[in-house]
Amino acid sequence: MTKKEQNNEQKIEKRTDYILAIFLIFLGGVLLLNTTGVIEWNIWTILWRFWPLLVIFAGLSLIFENSKVLSTIIGIFAFFTLSLAFLWSAAIVEPPQWFERAVDVEAEIEKSFVLSAEEFLDVESKNIDVDMAVGSLYITNDDLDDHLYLKSSYFNNLGKPILDSNFVSNELDVSLELGKGTPTFFWGGRTTPKYFLTMGSDEIPTNLSVDVGAGQGELLLQKYNLQNLTMEVGAGQLKGQLTDLSLRELNVDVGASNLNLQLKDDIEITEIINAKVGVGKLTIHLPEGAEYKLEGDVGIGSIKTPDKEISGFGEEKAEIKSEGYDDAERKFRILAEVGIGQLVIK
Repeated sequence: MTKKEQNNEQKIEKRTDYILAIFLIFLGGVLLLNTTGVIEWNIWTILWRFWPLLVIFAGLSLIFENSKVLSTIIGIFAFFTLSLAFLWSAAIVEPPQWFERAVDVEAEIEKSFVLSAEEFLDVESKNIDVDMAVGSLYITNDDLDDHLYLKSSYFNNLGKPILDSNFVSNELDVSLELGKGTPTFFWGGRTTPKYFLTMGSDEIPTNLSVDVGAGQGELLLQKYNLQNLTMEVGAGQLKGQLTDLSLRELNVDVGASNLNLQLKDDIEITEIINAKVGVGKLTIHLPEGAEYKLEGDVGIGSIKTPDKEISGFGEEKAEIKSEGYDDAERKFRILAEVGIGQLVIK
């Protein structure tokens, strides 16, 4: 190897180490804030999304390896970009309890919203779409004449519910936007918007979609005329319990967090369960004695069932069927798509 080639290799290593050093400083700084209690550990559920930036900066550093000025500019830009990613993530996740806002905290607002049966008569079907960015959400049903009742606690600049409805051809479409606004990094305490949604008119066929971003949600439904259910969670937490329901289709989508779903003994899903997992974990508890058939794709994550466990190394096809599936009266068909997370069937 010539002296020139050796010098070029040393330059490449130096530029790569330069980007690595910035990353290690950033990583150590965030971990120090975690261990000292300044920032909660759940900030990593947001920060992981920015990992492609490291690849981009390393590539740019290699391209401009012969220019000291450009390499320095790239390094400075990388540091400030990672810092902005950190500040953005910190503004979304729940701040530590002791952290106080530097400006006056907005007064908490409590307000209830009702979608009354008198306002919408002769409804034959309902589509309810709930989208929450941050906060905590609790959904249940009750024997109400009204279509839904929402009790909320929010702030002037964060979390005011937006309720939109449309009634056409005896079909009622309802959209609820929750937990949105413009929080600052100095958003004080552990106070977040809170929502308690009660769905009524149990006899009307209903399609329900629940999307939880960085907040926490709990879904408890029983003896409700639910046709299709979609549950999505990004970086937050979501759990559900379904009792005495007869669904056509269940769709569950997990991003970077956890979703725990319990299907009680008297539930039926006539068509399919679509289970999608990114980097998080999805756990589905089937009724005792129920049989199942699971088909789908596994990336580098894993699928675990009572009968078999599959760990993917690259994209693999998964097919698992319980022993009594073919002859069973109660059985569930599961179509799975797993990235680098985990799907657990119990």
